[in-house]
Amino acid sequence: MLVQFVVATLSAGAKTSDSQTDPNGNLKSEQKSEAKLESKMESKSDSTVVSVSKAAVDGILSTVSAPTTMQLDQIERDAFSHSYSTDTSEQRVCRLEQFVFGKQFSGDLAKRFKKVRSALAPKEIEKAISPTTGSESSSTDAGEKKAKVYDFPTLIKKPAEAPPPPEPTKTHVGLIDVMNRGIDNYNVHKYTNAEDDFEECCAMAPGMSRCFAYLAITKMQLNLRQAAIDSFRTSFMLDPFGNYGRYAKSCLVTLAGDEAMRKRPPVDSKQVLDVAMSNIDKQSSDISSRHQAQANQVASARIGYRPDGMMIDSRIQSNNARIEGALRAAHTVESANNLKHMLAVKKMPGDANLRAWGTTLTTRYYGNETYLNAPYYIPKERPMELKAIVRSLQSMHSKNNHAPSAVHSKGTHKSSKTTAAHKKHSKRG
Repeated sequence: MLVQFVVATLSAGAKTSDSQTDPNGNLKSEQKSEAKLESKMESKSDSTVVSVSKAAVDGILSTVSAPTTMQLDQIERDAFSHSYSTDTSEQRVCRLEQFVFGKQFSGDLAKRFKKVRSALAPKEIEKAISPTTGSESSSTDAGEKKAKVYDFPTLIKKPAEAPPPPEPTKTHVGLIDVMNRGIDNYNVHKYTNAEDDFEECCAMAPGMSRCFAYLAITKMQLNLRQAAIDSFRTSFMLDPFGNYGRYAKSCLVTLAGDEAMRKRPPVDSKQVLDVAMSNIDKQSSDISSRHQAQANQVASARIGYRPDGMMIDSRIQSNNARIEGALRAAHTVESANNLKHMLAVKKMPGDANLRAWGTTLTTRYYGNETYLNAPYYIPKERPMELKAIVRSLQSMHSKNNHAPSAVHSKGTHKSSKTTAAHKKHSKRG
């Protein structure tokens, strides 16, 4: 269509020029000139068609590439599922540039829009630039009426166009490869990945001291001290006199000293400490009041010997009794305060581990970290020796006091019958 239009215009121009230059000429000369012009155009058809079509397409693209509202709406609907018709063309093109290229450009808006459009639909631009014949032009005109499909850059591949994934090749990974991978992860401070690699090495070679030493060093970086101690111990047991075994032994000695210094005594909870404090206060008040009462009782007994009121020995004894009671009460309160201070003060490594649970004014409990090892722990079942002692005591008590038998019925007790029969037998005797 475009080539025919160009040829028609050129032929029309030739006719007008001939008529103007030779108005008195006959019709045959005009026909000959037209025939010559047509023959020249046919001889140069290939080069003329290509050059004219490219120029025409460039002109068309220069006019079409201007960002019109309809084009921007269509591209934005395909890209964002809706259009930003309220924004300006500059803002809309900048948004498309940010979506496609990851950054915004500056300059001519038409060139920028053309660049965005070519990035979104490169196949469509190639079809527009390529030379077309009459039949191809008709097919392209019919194809332009269809909806345009844009190829947007996306991370999700289309299932229809995506090629089948290649089958993974099974490569054998040896012990040295896994160990080197763990060493590389350790050097770049990826201690968790290195721990997994070294554990895999230990599973692959459980008798290799080097793997357990590397695993212990990695666990130390992760602050897993007890797990590191276990790994060092395993490394030392596998090779006591090797390089890694000696290194594990030195690390164990160092960690043992650190654990002794790091170890802190257990701390009682606030509820247990409050209960212990209240019990100590009650005991101190009871003991001090008892001392005061005893002193007053002794003083009143001593002063009643002589009613004349003279400063005799009885009065001196009564005063001494009151003074002694007051001193004992004061010492009791002071001891209670000291005990509460010992329970409340912060413990340091090496200090006595005084526990609030089980400590009273008259007793002190220096317990372990676990309550199961405490001295007041009573097992569920008594030992056989205790059972034997209890049975012997029960037998002695029954012989001396004639205790009734332990046989009981649902409604009656047999102790009354046995005692009555025993009384009758004693009377007859």
